[in-house]
Amino acid sequence: MPLNRAAFNENGSVFCCLARPDNLFVSGPIAATLKFHVKDSTVGDSDPGYEDEYQLEEVKIKGSDFIKPGEQMSLADFRSAWESLGTHFEIVKKFSLGVNPLQETVDTIIDSLSMFAIENSDKVADGSKSHTANLIGMFLTGEMILVRTGFLVDAKNGIMLKVCFVSLYLFSSVRLLHEVHL
Repeated sequence: MPLNRAAFNENGSVFCCLARPDNLFVSGPIAATLKFHVKDSTVGDSDPGYEDEYQLEEVKIKGSDFIKPGEQMSLADFRSAWESLGTHFEIVKKFSLGVNPLQETVDTIIDSLSMFAIENSDKVADGSKSHTANLIGMFLTGEMILVRTGFLVDAKNGIMLKVCFVSLYLFSSVRLLHEVHL
């Protein structure tokens, strides 16, 4: 939606909507340019003005932009759902994440995946050197994605992360795998 008018030193908002073909979930950067028409307000409407543009930061579309946090479920239901999905479309990956505080690292990973933590598994006990978080999300197509994360604080290597994605479709697990970073 364009902004019809913004006077000097006034703020305004412009919105855009991106269309995508069905079942195409592309991620990556999109260039953004603000185009506008400048007029001298001191001379009134007689100024024809001129066209100008301003390069904005790129808009980054991530795989997690196609995920919404799943509904709350019990740990028993999570385990049952995990077993029912099986390991056919399971991806396991290990990462070394640096030396941030453990709670901050857990929060960052959960946020970057756009998922919901089962039974407060996002909360790290004070002084803990390890942690497990069980996460649920729903892909835009409606498929459920489950994630188990294991964090271990290593004095020499920082925080080690093991993450396991499982869903009915390999595609969504692969998309999420690329979202794990700090």
